[in-house]
Amino acid sequence: MGEGGGLGVSPNYLWWQRVGAAWPDEVKRRKRHRLLYHVEEVFLAEYFARQAPARVLEFGCGFGRHLRYLAGIEQLEVHGFDQSETLLGEMQGWAPPGWVEERIRVGAPLAPLPYRDGEFDVVFTVSVLIHNRPEHLERVLRELVRVCRGHLLLIENVPVSETGLSSDEHDGCWLHPLQRHFARMGLTCEPLPSCFVEHGVYRVRVDPAARVADLHPTTLENLRRMQEEMAGFFETGRRSSAGTRTTRRCGRASRASSSGCRPCCTW
Repeated sequence: MGEGGGLGVSPNYLWWQRVGAAWPDEVKRRKRHRLLYHVEEVFLAEYFARQAPARVLEFGCGFGRHLRYLAGIEQLEVHGFDQSETLLGEMQGWAPPGWVEERIRVGAPLAPLPYRDGEFDVVFTVSVLIHNRPEHLERVLRELVRVCRGHLLLIENVPVSETGLSSDEHDGCWLHPLQRHFARMGLTCEPLPSCFVEHGVYRVRVDPAARVADLHPTTLENLRRMQEEMAGFFETGRRSSAGTRTTRRCGRASRASSSGCRPCCTW
């Protein structure tokens, strides 16, 4: 599959197509040592329970880590899109017959999303936009806006004023100045109070009148404090069980990680 249907897929997109089948096991290992993964799930479950009834799209759904539990929320219709078909095999193990075929779409990186204008009340991402090259980002964001009739919820990098290379993992991860990109599109990207130590949370209202959910500030603060207070415990457990350090660049040998990468993303 090429970018926008053409030839020549960038290495960072190809990375996910190559290693997708192994990613579920990698995430299971990480969840034993990183509280962040669990906090994401608590936050999103609470957010969308408050947002229902709604039709929701996860852009960059991977192997369906978030879709699996969100699908159990009453009056929440969840859909997923990803550019890597190798990531999707895990879903067949838990989804009811026909669910993957009905709710999941796979498409080429940077191609138009296979949805109608305004098809979803909420479109959300979790550590996905960092895997898009800076020169491609606005094309991706415009597609997210196009298929959304309500708002975007983006759990991504902390706010930055300039684009920067976050790491060379996965053949490239970038910190993006999301507020600046949306401003060029005539939209406001609002940083929300975040319960995450490592992430920023943003909301973009495609329809200013659309209903939005919010978690109580005390809930957010409790989740954030839990990460801070348990960080040392989780880090100690990770070091003792890993045995050897994980190498910096993906694809190199490592006993600590089958994919050979540090945890720059969490989905």
